[in-house]
Amino acid sequence: MAILKGGILGGFTGKIGDVIGYIRFGKSYIKMKSKKKKKKASDKQVEARKRMSVAVKFINTAKTFVAIGFAQSGARKRRTAYADAVSHQILYGLKGEYPTVSIDFEKVMLAKGNMPGVQQAEIVPMANGVTFNWEPELMASIYHIQSRAMLFVYCEDLGKSFYNLNAARIMDKTDFMELPLNFKGHKLQAYIAFASDDRKKISDSRYIGYVDY
Repeated sequence: MAILKGGILGGFTGKIGDVIGYIRFGKSYIKMKSKKKKKKASDKQVEARKRMSVAVKFINTAKTFVAIGFAQSGARKRRTAYADAVSHQILYGLKGEYPTVSIDFEKVMLAKGNMPGVQQAEIVPMANGVTFNWEPELMASIYHIQSRAMLFVYCEDLGKSFYNLNAARIMDKTDFMELPLNFKGHKLQAYIAFASDDRKKISDSRYIGYVDY
């Protein structure tokens, strides 16, 4: 707020927008508010921003998947599933040095939990989609009636993911997932996890590998 000295035609003291008025030795002065100079980002800051950007771009294609997959892990750390998923990829799921930072698909995790998971799995390309085959860990069978597989593929060329959050029951050990037409002719990175129907139990995700679709 500014205070007028001598009425509307007089000087003022205080601030109006970027203009500062003050009185010195009985005379009125005005000056523009100085703007803070932006410091140039350090090399570490630039690299950190790049790593964040790469992780966020990837996880943004899997928001609904990680909302389930990282719900338990995030809750333990008192942060959202999304934030926990991004943090995990930054710490463990990236490779390379700035400026060539990229996703390390073998180390990516899309779900973290203590439910028994997948012992081994494979993905097979079909005419209009892919078939997932898996073998559960021994103790996973006790969750068969109340749990399902969650299937996920990522196309790096398109920067897009496609997934099924309610695939076949654990002990069915196989399921087919139809894919969008534009995924044809591209390399797909594949993952699988198990989740209970009420989403209160989740397994670690497992990287299956890639397939040329």
